[in-house]
Amino acid sequence: MRFRDIRIHSKLQLLIGLFVIGFVAVFGFGAMTLSRVQVRGKAFYEERVEGNLYQEIVLAKDLVADILPPPEYIVESYLVLHEIHTLTDVAKIRDRVAYFKAREDEYELRQKFWEKELPRRANCER
Repeated sequence: MRFRDIRIHSKLQLLIGLFVIGFVAVFGFGAMTLSRVQVRGKAFYEERVEGNLYQEIVLAKDLVADILPPPEYIVESYLVLHEIHTLTDVAKIRDRVAYFKAREDEYELRQKFWEKELPRRANCER
């Protein structure tokens, strides 16, 4: 018996059967994969997201954020000093000096943080 000798009704039933079997196989594979991901997902989250690698990424992001204005960006403080030098109004000079001291305090705070944090991280990698 050849395939073209089979009735159309039987061919349609075969086609529908193959479709259902394929659909069940894909659904089963998806469900199996999803269950594995859910079981491993918690371990992945605890290991990767809350782990050392994640902390390294967060620290690198913080370092980049501190290098950019304002805390570790020394150019702004330099500009404020030039403004103070050119001002003649005492009230404006006091305002700029207070602003400069605030930027200086921010700079020192972040500098101390990175002086402590970077060597500790460098030792962890060895």
